[in-house]
Amino acid sequence: MLSGTRNEIHNTKFSLIPLKTKDDFRTWEIVCFNCGQKDLNEFFQLDAYAHSKEFLAVTYYLQPIEATEENIFYPVALVSLLNDRVEITREERKKEQRILYYDLKRFVV
Repeated sequence: MLSGTRNEIHNTKFSLIPLKTKDDFRTWEIVCFNCGQKDLNEFFQLDAYAHSKEFLAVTYYLQPIEATEENIFYPVALVSLLNDRVEITREERKKEQRILYYDLKRFVV
């Protein structure tokens, strides 16, 4: 279920909430968060805020709904969603359009 707050998702068990400010990324819970993989811990502690500031990624924390309802910050997972795209050349696009055209034509005739 979407919440009244933008980009937050809440259901009966968990809340998924974005980290927005530099202070959000510097809280004790985020700095001490340990997922068991050194590179990921380092990313969330050192790089995630810079990625957010540059609009490269948005980092969210997942926490039990009880913590959200009592306004307690208790992340059990962190996830960053990367903003990116796969670019194709004009020639590749034309080729794909021709293939799609001929495939559609076979079914329409």
